[in-house]
Amino acid sequence: MNSSPFIVFMVMLSGIAFPANSGAQTPSQPLTRDSQALTLLAQCSQSMGLVGPDAAFEATGQITSLLHTDGPFQITVELEGQTEMRRSVSFSEGQQIYIVNNGSVHATSGSANIPIAPWQENYFRPDYIPALACSIDIARPQMNVIYHGIETLGSSQAYHIEFFAPAQSLPGGSVTLDPIISEFHVWLDSQSLTVVRTKRFMFSPDAIENHSDWDTYYTDYHPVAGVLMPFRVQHFLAGKLLEDITFANFQMTSGFATQDFQW
Repeated sequence: MNSSPFIVFMVMLSGIAFPANSGAQTPSQPLTRDSQALTLLAQCSQSMGLVGPDAAFEATGQITSLLHTDGPFQITVELEGQTEMRRSVSFSEGQQIYIVNNGSVHATSGSANIPIAPWQENYFRPDYIPALACSIDIARPQMNVIYHGIETLGSSQAYHIEFFAPAQSLPGGSVTLDPIISEFHVWLDSQSLTVVRTKRFMFSPDAIENHSDWDTYYTDYHPVAGVLMPFRVQHFLAGKLLEDITFANFQMTSGFATQDFQW
């Protein structure tokens, strides 16, 4: 198998019949926003630093991939605002690029396009700026915020918070699949209030029932333009380490060329 795990497992939900987003939609259940969770998230934002809506960051480093044993390889991540991301990895068989632009997504491996479900990034969270995990979902008006308590994470204790959007009722009685598409978990270190882990689902292309946990662990934080940034990021699928990324440089920039986020 030659494809990057990032690309392979980001091909989500393809072939599944979703209700059309036409007509009036109303939440099928009232929202829940736990006050303790909101307090912890506010403390997290204060601890990690606030990211401006137009802030742009670039990170470069090396990635070791379970599916590419001849690495490590060069990785570059460009992030602009809260809606645009470009990730490029120079694997031995060719460059793999993953672009997110305002909810739309496009992936390539060499000269070949990789099919991505159009709703893949409906609830985009900039994966390499975990400070936004404390605030980006709070700004979404239709988002539940649930506090699950304090849990043991390695040798530390962490506060576990979950986000998910309610299902929307559609004309005719059907509902959308927003709860499972949007589900996102955040763990905050109980001492530093920094993000140490996040989790969402990765789905097989066959059925929404076939999904596994996609966990991201963050360590080696350093301040970059007043925001704590992780210089080591690890991705796990169903508990198995797939990617280990070490950034050598993480910097704030004045922005990127428009075409970097186009295809």
